[in-house]
Amino acid sequence: MIELKALCEELGYQEVTTYLQSENVVFKTSTKSKPRQLAKDIAIRIKATFDYDVSVLVISENDIHRVHKNNPFINKENSDTSGCYVTFLFNPSPKELAEILSLPPKETGRFHSCDNEAYVHCPDGYGKTKVNNQFFEKRLKTSATTKNWNTIKALLDLVSKDE
Repeated sequence: MIELKALCEELGYQEVTTYLQSENVVFKTSTKSKPRQLAKDIAIRIKATFDYDVSVLVISENDIHRVHKNNPFINKENSDTSGCYVTFLFNPSPKELAEILSLPPKETGRFHSCDNEAYVHCPDGYGKTKVNNQFFEKRLKTSATTKNWNTIKALLDLVSKDE
């Protein structure tokens, strides 16, 4: 994580902070580049520095706030966040594909998909669910990354610390 933080600082990002050993980095930038371009820049630098081909996803501060606010599995009646995850899709899924995703037989996990993410609730735990990264990647033909709700809250805290 030290090397990843340094890499982001070398790219000119400010206030670079990493979260645990989770490969999550929070930073500010004065560039007007879109998140896709920032992700591409970071992936290119990781390849050049470490010789790793990795998929990189940049999520804006506004998106973290939106994701935190809109989880359909957490509300006034149900504030239990255990079993809650968010799967971020690297490429937005076409509406018709998102609508045809069906749960595997006997699956207790549920999901609610949006354009760029899927909110996942796994009452039996993420390790036992079939509604995981592979479920979305295979069916939607895109890369994905899943974060548990504690990570979402921690990232929200990190991006909100200056507000």
